[in-house]
Amino acid sequence: MCHPAIPAAIAAVTSAYSIHEQGQQAAFQDALAEHNQNRQNKALLEDYKNQNSQLNIQEAEEDDAATEEKIRIKRETQKRIAEARVSSAEAGVSGLSIDSLVSDIIRGGANNVSTIESNLESSAWQRQRERQALWNNARYGLRSHASYKPSKMAKSIGSALQISSAAMGAYSSAGGSFGGS
Repeated sequence: MCHPAIPAAIAAVTSAYSIHEQGQQAAFQDALAEHNQNRQNKALLEDYKNQNSQLNIQEAEEDDAATEEKIRIKRETQKRIAEARVSSAEAGVSGLSIDSLVSDIIRGGANNVSTIESNLESSAWQRQRERQALWNNARYGLRSHASYKPSKMAKSIGSALQISSAAMGAYSSAGGSFGGS
């Protein structure tokens, strides 16, 4: 009959080897999960950049359209003023009524330009909110694989308990005793 410590030692070695193999498999799984998480994070950031770029293009197009519209309104206002002056001169009318008419035309044009500028500011504010929402979605979507891994100390304690449990079980089964003689 063999000494009870031999089966205990064999059980401990076997258990340690099994834990080592499990650790290797876990390390592979961790590396794969980290790789996949990095790819997902990269795709998320790329999507953020693309959507932000689209917002920038939209903003530039709206700015250009607003500028063209303001120029058109100013030209239209100048044209209407010139027509009013020519018409009044042809009719032989002058004085405060013409000045009042010209002021009304100028005020109308200025109101139209002001409305365009106000709409442009509102649109810019909305785009800024959209950019912030995009950034928040990207930022909160980013993940770190390390946050899901158990601590090394927890792994070590679990491994030590598993090895000692296997050794104690084998020692007891082989007839060894833990107390007294």
